[in-house]
Amino acid sequence: MAVVAVLFQLGAKHPTLSSLWSLAPTGEGESPLARFDVNSLLPTDRAYYAYPGSLTTPPCSEGVAWHVLVAPLELSSDQLDAFQKLYSGNARGVMPLGERVIRRSPLQR
Repeated sequence: MAVVAVLFQLGAKHPTLSSLWSLAPTGEGESPLARFDVNSLLPTDRAYYAYPGSLTTPPCSEGVAWHVLVAPLELSSDQLDAFQKLYSGNARGVMPLGERVIRRSPLQR
């Protein structure tokens, strides 16, 4: 399993996020997200940090290849509030590094 994580910081309203929240799965039929263009949520600079880790939700299974994009995107405080209403408590605490090695990709634009 692999995870690609995009970081966000408060700032300007992101043009895609408002419509994304309205596409959140309801549990009925095919999710509208199946046809969502994920490229609209990726920064131009695709450099990333990579490390082996685990899922952030129970059962927190190991064996996940994490790729965290270095360049953050922006979202407005209204967009952050809307996300928090949909997904409260969505992350676990930071785990110790242990023996893991964090690598940075050579890919930069």
